[in-house]
Amino acid sequence: MKNWPTFYVIHFLIFLCLCQPLCSQGKVIIRQKKWEYTETEHFKIYHCQVSREIASVLSSLLEDIFTTTTKFYEYAPVKKIPFFIYADHNDFEQTNIVDVGEGTGGVSEALKNRFLVYNNGSVCWLKNVISHEFAHVIYFKVIYEESPILKALRLTRGIFIPLWVVEGMAEYNTGTLDATEREMVIRDMVRNKNVLSLRNLRNFNHLKPHQITPAYKISECALRFMVEEYGHDKPQKILKVLRDKLDINIAFIDSMGMSLDLFEKKFEEWVYEDYRDDIGSYGNAGIYGKKLTFDNGDNIPDFNTNPAFSPDGKTIVFISDEKGDNEIVSLDLHSGRKKVIVSGNNSKI
Repeated sequence: MKNWPTFYVIHFLIFLCLCQPLCSQGKVIIRQKKWEYTETEHFKIYHCQVSREIASVLSSLLEDIFTTTTKFYEYAPVKKIPFFIYADHNDFEQTNIVDVGEGTGGVSEALKNRFLVYNNGSVCWLKNVISHEFAHVIYFKVIYEESPILKALRLTRGIFIPLWVVEGMAEYNTGTLDATEREMVIRDMVRNKNVLSLRNLRNFNHLKPHQITPAYKISECALRFMVEEYGHDKPQKILKVLRDKLDINIAFIDSMGMSLDLFEKKFEEWVYEDYRDDIGSYGNAGIYGKKLTFDNGDNIPDFNTNPAFSPDGKTIVFISDEKGDNEIVSLDLHSGRKKVIVSGNNSKI
């Protein structure tokens, strides 16, 4: 009778994995969608009429990402992969496929190997988020490619794979698209001696909102360190060992010749050493310029990005998520008055 508790736990976890999509069935739907789809060599692109025009752009974008990603990981899915594009984030949050949070840009579903993103109006942003999510698809396909029941069993073990490994691989797949932001974030952490430890990033549940972006960037940096210091083939080797043995420490020992703990320690030493010369004697940003935007006092970090000055230099226009969704805002530099130019519910931002 000693095996009965394990039996029940395993079957309960399988039940949770298989029933998770049902959690999204109770959400309020204000837009009824009539799905259409476009097929490419490797994808089925599902979209509504309002997103029909971007389907052709997505076709070439997805195929390019498929080629580069499968070449790097030396693995190509055989079946066509379902991909869903949503007109905007409000539309995205109403999906019945998975639960989507306010700050989510894309989601990959492990058991059905499909992924979904929303259109924010930027092809560059779409390329970034699709590259990230498609790397997750490859990760899920390599590790959970057996029968549905074995997929569920392996998914319960996959929970213990460090999240920095999973998200680091996904962020690494975006290439140099976010290089400026990544380097800025890491330099800031190194200068302030508060680099997030990989050992504390085996899950992200404990992180505060303002630590999420640094967690993603330092995870990506760890993958770059792995490739540059130990070889271009290391990420795919780790995946293949994980597929067969489902033990992250064994995967690192077999692929890297060192334990997970030792790799994390070596990376932490490297990141301080590598960026120390880069930051030199730089001070805080306030030394070099006047701060133009300020937190609204709700203790939730605001992201104000993509600034552009007016020709006369009296106004600055930028994207802000102060109210939750991205908005285009203008700021009068003399009076400090802000004005919303395009509201957050407009899908063209």
